[in-house]
Amino acid sequence: MSESEEAYPVPNARDVPANFVPEIISGFVYGLTGDNWEAYFNTCYVQSEQATIDLNNAINTIAAGGQENIKKGIEMFVSDYAEFRAGFDGCTDATADIDRTINYLVNIKTMSPTKRFNLIIRAWTNKDTRAELTVDWKSLKADYDAGDYFGAGDEALVIFSTVIPESTFQ
Repeated sequence: MSESEEAYPVPNARDVPANFVPEIISGFVYGLTGDNWEAYFNTCYVQSEQATIDLNNAINTIAAGGQENIKKGIEMFVSDYAEFRAGFDGCTDATADIDRTINYLVNIKTMSPTKRFNLIIRAWTNKDTRAELTVDWKSLKADYDAGDYFGAGDEALVIFSTVIPESTFQ
């Protein structure tokens, strides 16, 4: 097992429950905006059958382990943002926060690969930041494995914003 696989244990493979997207996104939104929409998103989010299939594929790719699978699974999740965003169309009270979160993810996905790579390398080569990211990743995994998808989303935002702060796009 490589050092990165030990430092970054992957979530357990399984079919993703219906509350996964509303809760992980509410955790992400909370980390980005400070607004807690968890209960609301669980009442207004409607996931399509295709989004369920895509999400299961992304999570189970991450669960296969290894840096390439983790990267590929995250890219699969981020590339389907429009499908997941459509599920929030009925969540009109939180439109601004949802759009801000989706725009942040889209900005990460569409930024120059060189710039994204440089930001990742800069974060990863800083010993203190790398240690922080390792702790955050382990917390994300523990939250996910415990079914605390809100906590996992909040930890995911901490990881993303540590590596690529929202201010990068302002």
